[in-house]
Amino acid sequence: MAATDIRQSLAAYVKLFEEMTPQSVDTLADYFAPGAVFQDPFNAVRGTEPITRIFQHMYEVCEQPRFRVNSSVLEGDTAWLHWDFSFSYRQRPMNITGASMVRFSEDGLVTMHIDYWDAASQLYEKLPLIGWLFRRLHRLFSVPQPALSQ
Repeated sequence: MAATDIRQSLAAYVKLFEEMTPQSVDTLADYFAPGAVFQDPFNAVRGTEPITRIFQHMYEVCEQPRFRVNSSVLEGDTAWLHWDFSFSYRQRPMNITGASMVRFSEDGLVTMHIDYWDAASQLYEKLPLIGWLFRRLHRLFSVPQPALSQ
């Protein structure tokens, strides 16, 4: 597949995520190869049905989830996306910033999508009950640093 075709596949994939709704989740299968791998801090699955279930579950658990892709870089058949994911959980607004590595097949389908983001600092530390434990661990294991001068 030519680089322009992969660029078009990437643009369509980004648009899919930025415009995703509960009704459009079923169209995910049109963008993934049958044996595609999807991985994030909570899931590692193979195949379009398990991938679709992850996003259906997202709409069941999160209130008003929304992806915004801030930038993308394409090198050969692999793209890196820098994104923000905003949602509410029990009426508490949350925001996660992360990156995804997305690999495309020759026919423009996604064969691998791996999300990278820090679940501890961006999610666990903000949750009631377990948040205090993660904040305490963070303080315990982080090296004290002098304040940045301005």
